[in-house]
Amino acid sequence: MEPRQILIVEDDAFLRSMLVEIMQNRGFIAHEASSATAAMDLIERLDPDGLIIDLDLGDGPTGLDVIGALGDRLAEFGVLVLSNYPSATAIDPQAKLPPSVGYLHKRSVSHSDELVEALENVLRNSTPIVVKSDSMMPEPLRSLTSTQLELLRMIAMGMSNSMIAEKREVTLRSVETLVNRLFVALGVSSDSRSNARVKAALMYAESMGIPRSS
Repeated sequence: MEPRQILIVEDDAFLRSMLVEIMQNRGFIAHEASSATAAMDLIERLDPDGLIIDLDLGDGPTGLDVIGALGDRLAEFGVLVLSNYPSATAIDPQAKLPPSVGYLHKRSVSHSDELVEALENVLRNSTPIVVKSDSMMPEPLRSLTSTQLELLRMIAMGMSNSMIAEKREVTLRSVETLVNRLFVALGVSSDSRSNARVKAALMYAESMGIPRSS
């Protein structure tokens, strides 16, 4: 039986190399890509058995874009998402992953057995393992709606209210209201020593890392 080929799509070089090592130690042939564009090129050239893919791939297309671009071909691959986000809707409120796609939080990488088991499941087309990573999130982030979490992500990216309004195609007043409600939900406020916006951004970064997608 020929070794199975896995494509690892991850923009963080250190994590990518660690995943490659894990897969190689388990008998897979591991290829790697640091961007969505490189991933699509390698998929065409290599026709791998499975993908391990991050959602946030830095500037440009996301892991969601790669999965969406596969279309009907998705059935040909075992796809496992490995992300800091609790769900796909945290990076795109409209996102909905196919039920065949597995989902693990990046913290699971420290447990290679769990990672490999999840990959094997999607390769066998059996019920994918989905780690409810929102349980790993501290309160009050865990209770935020997908819209609030997306808003918090934009704040953590350093976007101003006017930038958020432009991106979401809503009024500045609407964004200001949403941001105020978000701060109430998070229990943060400005005082003489700190800023509510900074506090909120730090809460997001500590839970899910610094977002890099634009």
